[in-house]
Amino acid sequence: MFETVLPLFDFALGYCRRLAADIREDEMSSHPAGVHPPVWILGHLATTLDYGMKPLGQPMLCPKRWHVQFGPGSSDTNKLDDPPTKEELLRAIAAGHAALRAASITADPATMNQPHGIGLLANSPIRTVGDLIGHLMTTHFATHLGQLSVWRRVTGRPPLF
Repeated sequence: MFETVLPLFDFALGYCRRLAADIREDEMSSHPAGVHPPVWILGHLATTLDYGMKPLGQPMLCPKRWHVQFGPGSSDTNKLDDPPTKEELLRAIAAGHAALRAASITADPATMNQPHGIGLLANSPIRTVGDLIGHLMTTHFATHLGQLSVWRRVTGRPPLF
């Protein structure tokens, strides 16, 4: 089902690693000019990959507290007690990527055609579990990588493309 999407998802993971490579740990909560900080962007990417696992009957991988800190509806302005490190977040993203990739390949077509049940997306063209997973692998992931790219530029880093 995802022959075209999977290479894009793999590309996005590599791009994520490149975007984060030179961000120092002391910059992870930096919030310049109203741009999401890297800790929130990477945490949000990690936790939302879990939302693709759940409708496929697969376990969610991120700690529950991350879902509160970085999940849908969370605020990037909250001061985090004991935030995860960049490496913890990148490992979680890689694990979520691998798990969602594998689960999407073996997913039951009937499950993929069921309504996703996410209220936030109720009035969008994203209607099925398959649509939701495709969105999480592509448009959602890319949107937040764009935010990380903006953060890099605002902090004086060169473009990667």
